[in-house]
Amino acid sequence: MSPFLDFCYPIITIVYNIYWLYKSFSTHLNKESLILIGDENMEKNPYEVFQKECPEVAARFNDLIEAQKSLEGLNTKTKQLINIAIQTANRNVKGVQMHAMMAKNEGATREEVVGAVVLNLHHSGFASVLECLPAAIDGFEGKI
Repeated sequence: MSPFLDFCYPIITIVYNIYWLYKSFSTHLNKESLILIGDENMEKNPYEVFQKECPEVAARFNDLIEAQKSLEGLNTKTKQLINIAIQTANRNVKGVQMHAMMAKNEGATREEVVGAVVLNLHHSGFASVLECLPAAIDGFEGKI
């Protein structure tokens, strides 16, 4: 085989296997057959659920956030852009979305928010960027 085919063959094989698995399972499953744990909480703000379910821990967490906000050296816009990059690396889509909204409120441009996500391309991989970029744009546009 040529070097190009040596490179492509494993990728094509993996993609084919993923497609086959998807097609095999999707024909046997329907929405009624799936058990969705916590389905009633899917539309709720996860931070509000955390505050309701763990009020004492949430209060201490809020104290930590306030202490971090008071740290000097970085302005609030830069802190939010860093949070977007960190949340992207963690593949926390909701966190990216929320911090993108907060970054915009602190004066960040769309390009800065997108840049904070794409910065992770060589750190945490293409999947993290693809997963989080739409959420960052939604958050920037206020679609929470």
